[in-house]
Amino acid sequence: MSAPQIEPELLAAFLDGAASPAERESVLRTIAASKDAYAEFLEASAIRRELEAGEAHTAQEPPGAEPPTDIATRRGRPRYLAPLAMLAAASAVFVVFRNTPASDAGVLTIAQSTRIAGATGSGSLSRVLGAQWDEPGWSVTRGAAPTRESSARAFRSGVRFAQLEVAVNASDSSAVTSAVGQLQELLNDVLGSAPLSARLDVLGKTGAFGTPSDRSEIAQQLKLMLDDEAWFDLGVWAGSAQLAAKSGQDLFFAADGVAMTQLTQLSTRKFEPAELWSSVSEPVRALAAGEWRASGDREALLEAIRQILNAAAG
Repeated sequence: MSAPQIEPELLAAFLDGAASPAERESVLRTIAASKDAYAEFLEASAIRRELEAGEAHTAQEPPGAEPPTDIATRRGRPRYLAPLAMLAAASAVFVVFRNTPASDAGVLTIAQSTRIAGATGSGSLSRVLGAQWDEPGWSVTRGAAPTRESSARAFRSGVRFAQLEVAVNASDSSAVTSAVGQLQELLNDVLGSAPLSARLDVLGKTGAFGTPSDRSEIAQQLKLMLDDEAWFDLGVWAGSAQLAAKSGQDLFFAADGVAMTQLTQLSTRKFEPAELWSSVSEPVRALAAGEWRASGDREALLEAIRQILNAAAG
């Protein structure tokens, strides 16, 4: 039985935000179930960003400059995979992206692909998941040691960024504003964070939310600002996983699916301080190993995620 694939035109429409709700769900199901389809999705996203950068460069060229080669379109939309092999041969970004660690782009993509059924419009996440949907359950205080403090901050920021992505996907403006406020609070005493905090403020107040590429750029800036990429990425994964579990998205936790593969990859990365990682590694590996699957107990799954959240948040 062949692995599920995504039609190139459908994937182009998905990346453009022009796919119908049914088409979007189809793409999300496919990339969650197939590693090959997920890899194709990541490659297409990279090619899309390269094309956008090229278009921006062309717009700055003087009048009379030779226009770039036209790309086939579907209903006026770029076909980023038409064909994928041709674009790959012509664009160095394909090679660069393949050499980028999967967790570097993949974890954020998981968050950007997480949607809650029935959640659309302001206040929808509270209606569907309950008023406390964005309360991860960690303790209020963080560890006192500076290294532990910074790692816990990076992890919490990753969790909040995952919540921001889910809120954007639901077009839930009140939830976006809340997530932005939580991120700004985490940045309050980080030296030099004012410009990034201001950018988040615009994201939360305009109602436009920016494009996935815009938010990916903000996430990268957060990682640089917090100087703890591994903990941030683990936070993004844990935040996405908690919301997926709360909303009954069993496919997210498929043993050979993208999300669990990402968790396994995350568990092999370098986490400092060692003392904090020692308290997190056991629940992470237990969840990656799927120990909760034997009973099929959703509460056991949620508890496993809570253990990661409580331990990593300091």
